[in-house]
Amino acid sequence: MALNWIIAFLTGHSQVCKTSDGRFSDPQPITSSIVQGSDIGPTLWLIMESDLYPLSDANVIFKYADDSNLLVPENTDCTLADEFSHIKRWADTNGLIINFDKAKELVLHLPHVTRHNLPQSLAGI
Repeated sequence: MALNWIIAFLTGHSQVCKTSDGRFSDPQPITSSIVQGSDIGPTLWLIMESDLYPLSDANVIFKYADDSNLLVPENTDCTLADEFSHIKRWADTNGLIINFDKAKELVLHLPHVTRHNLPQSLAGI
């Protein structure tokens, strides 16, 4: 019953965009994802990505609403590049597109460390 309600909610919707001068675009059908701004959207996203886990137990994926953050410490048995490739494969398998314009890489280190072991940057990020 609940599954049928969710399926009905996710089908047959369209969206419009409002420009800065107050004009609206023509309605366009939503063929994937969810209705933006819906109350159930964040919950559906959490369910969708419930099977996304890091390759290594030393690495962590933080999930909140429609954001995911990958934490890879310096001492791990799986590289950042391997973990990110794993996430890209998961996204492809689940029909999702990673927005590389919003993807960021942040490297943290202790101050005054004489030796920095920086990971190789990820292509496109």
